[in-house]
Amino acid sequence: MISRKQIIDLLRSDPLRHIMTLKMINLYGDHMIFDVIQNEDSWVILSKLPISASAEYDRKTYPESDFIILIDGSKEIDKKNIVDDLPSGTYIVKTYDHQIKGHLEKKYGAKKVNSFISYTANSAPLLEKKFRVEESFDLNKEMISLFQNNGYEESELIRFFNNQAKWFGIRQGNILVSGCFVFNNFEKVWELGGVFTLPEHRKHGYAKINVLSALQYLLSNDFIPRYAVKWDNLKSIQLAESLGFQAFLSIDHYLLKK
Repeated sequence: MISRKQIIDLLRSDPLRHIMTLKMINLYGDHMIFDVIQNEDSWVILSKLPISASAEYDRKTYPESDFIILIDGSKEIDKKNIVDDLPSGTYIVKTYDHQIKGHLEKKYGAKKVNSFISYTANSAPLLEKKFRVEESFDLNKEMISLFQNNGYEESELIRFFNNQAKWFGIRQGNILVSGCFVFNNFEKVWELGGVFTLPEHRKHGYAKINVLSALQYLLSNDFIPRYAVKWDNLKSIQLAESLGFQAFLSIDHYLLKK
């Protein structure tokens, strides 16, 4: 039986391509079940996470599902059989693989129900910071309240900040009106998330300055940034691209009923 360490070593071969699974192992590894097929240097891994153990976003968005399914593998291997071996159930399959997407649609009539674009950057633009940006490793009730607007649970945030997450924010008077934070996905890959500005304080460029500050922090520490954006969040996409982020992966979510 293959160990979790061996699974991570396979995924580590291309950490950005496999970042979703590496992130989930980092967060929920004790709850996950793995099916692995290896053929000499080729391999495919199906990772299964009970919806009850997943993030609040998944539990709220896909309450009818039994498991979250992630499928990774080397590019040359046929990955379809590992899907066919799933028992009866209702699944959300999160995949970047076009072979898997086509198979889910043609054989099972699975419907794409969501899609996220992952961005990264290797440089940050030189922009004037017109506002003072606060930054801290300490999580307080004010920050928890702000980031909960983006669907994060308090327990999630505590776990991130216990592992050296850092927030960036802008105040108007005594009120924290805009913020974001960075947290570790896997080894040197760090996610930039939680971008939120109070509705009455938008259209002043606060989010852009916060994200720029976070990006500069990641790059200065030789971390690899990851910024995940929902496919229809045009403002976040425009923000990412205005700061030089480049898309490297599209992860589609399919509802599969077997």
